[in-house]
Amino acid sequence: MSWHGTKFRAMHPPAEWCYHVEAAVTDRNGKYSTPSWSSPSNGAMIWTYSKNTRFEAFKPGYVQSSETSSVPIRLERYQGTRELYFSYLRHVTANFCGVADGSEANLADLLDEISAEAKSIAATSEEVEIAESIGRSGTEIRRRASERASSRSTLSK
Repeated sequence: MSWHGTKFRAMHPPAEWCYHVEAAVTDRNGKYSTPSWSSPSNGAMIWTYSKNTRFEAFKPGYVQSSETSSVPIRLERYQGTRELYFSYLRHVTANFCGVADGSEANLADLLDEISAEAKSIAATSEEVEIAESIGRSGTEIRRRASERASSRSTLSK
């Protein structure tokens, strides 16, 4: 789930940005929870308007139902071609965002799962490279989050 808004920018058109993201794994009954979170009251948020929350789900071999309007999200077993499913996996990763509050690390495990699923169906060298690229994104997110955490702890000493 991700929190989005439109940011006013002087001398440029407004731009949508993602400012927080959470990831969760469902239990046996399909239920999940995420920690409570609210927007920080700092300068980064002052020029943000049209705030909204997006709920997205991923499960290997499934796609979000086209009948899903918001929540609860319904997943259905994918019935189409391998090529279209691979395209769907690429589209799912394009919906994720990088954020400034450190919560992007919540996406790393999910990107690993999507990468593994994409690798399992990749049929061309280009598809293998795309699948590996998704995995590298998760690794890079972890690295940046670790560096930020390290620099914050160094500054607080």
